[in-house]
Amino acid sequence: MSFLVAWLTVVTVLSLMLLVALFGALPQFQHTPIARLRSRAIEVADRFNLDDRTKKFYDRYEESLRWAVPIGYVCLVSFLLYLFYRDCYHRVVSEFEKSYVVPVVSILPYIITPVAVFSDPGYITAANHRQAIERFPYDNILFVPGNECSTCKRVKPARSKHCSSCGYCVAMCDHHCVWLNNCIGYYNIRWFLAFVSTNAVLLVYGCYVHASILHSVVIEHFPKGTGWFVKRWGRAIVSSPQNRTAGMLMLLCGSLSMVATAFLCEHLKYIYQGVTTNETLKWEDVHYCIKDRSLYVYDSPNLEVRRAHHANNEPSIVLQRIENDAPGGYPYNRDLSQEEKRKIESQQLQLRQVASWADINNIYDHGFWTNLKQRLFPRKL
Repeated sequence: MSFLVAWLTVVTVLSLMLLVALFGALPQFQHTPIARLRSRAIEVADRFNLDDRTKKFYDRYEESLRWAVPIGYVCLVSFLLYLFYRDCYHRVVSEFEKSYVVPVVSILPYIITPVAVFSDPGYITAANHRQAIERFPYDNILFVPGNECSTCKRVKPARSKHCSSCGYCVAMCDHHCVWLNNCIGYYNIRWFLAFVSTNAVLLVYGCYVHASILHSVVIEHFPKGTGWFVKRWGRAIVSSPQNRTAGMLMLLCGSLSMVATAFLCEHLKYIYQGVTTNETLKWEDVHYCIKDRSLYVYDSPNLEVRRAHHANNEPSIVLQRIENDAPGGYPYNRDLSQEEKRKIESQQLQLRQVASWADINNIYDHGFWTNLKQRLFPRKL
């Protein structure tokens, strides 16, 4: 049992450190214990002046360090698969699993990972800049026309973002993935989803297959009446070196499978909502403005007309009130375009305060299946 407790402690601590380091800054983990632990770790680093030292070290070896994560990932997967084939593969009961399921699940990471690492995320260049501008319309909420990228010196297309690591603006930018040392965007989000799905399947199946192996040991050598449930499983795990390997892999796969599955579900939720990871931060700002009661929308007083506007995926005319002491009332964050003015006049739209998300139309959300199709089968820019 001492081995089990020690290994469980090591796995838990390492998994927690990995979670905090890699996911603590992501928007989906904001206001969670993971984000708070990351902030606390940064405070401790600042107290010991570790931040400057770390920055200097990173700046010096940046290129090598960025490749260390994907290479380390492949090495870790290879080592764990080696342990599995050495100590556990011959104990898989099902011949179908041994002949088909195990080889397929084992080989998928080696196929998907290099494709995702070296795939084009949708870099915006002089050659495709015009097509990128035309692909996604500006919604005048998250993205407004005329903003120039200070690095690329080109007007930013809607849904794009400049990546300081890659040095390019990326179409429909989602995030920069440290696991792949690559940006995730319009062209390669499908490979990112395949990468996350592959890892989730590998970890869930790994937990299942090692639990099945140990379950047969428990049934055969530690039946009911020889101790309570956890004690019997603990005895089974420490009963032989091969069972220790199975127990270690079961605990590791089980703990990490929850993270991988949750991460996959989070990105499926983003697809359902018609947003990217980058856009969730922008929508949080919109949500803050709604709570602050500073957001206004031009809308029809007729409920049926409003529903028709949303059904047709028409962009909402949204303004943010800026409070100051200027005469003439509260100014707004931007001027209306001529097209918006014509629409307001022709449809007799009225300015009212935004009360909830339902008052704003996300023009990039075309329904789950269309959103998914857009990511899996992107059109060429």
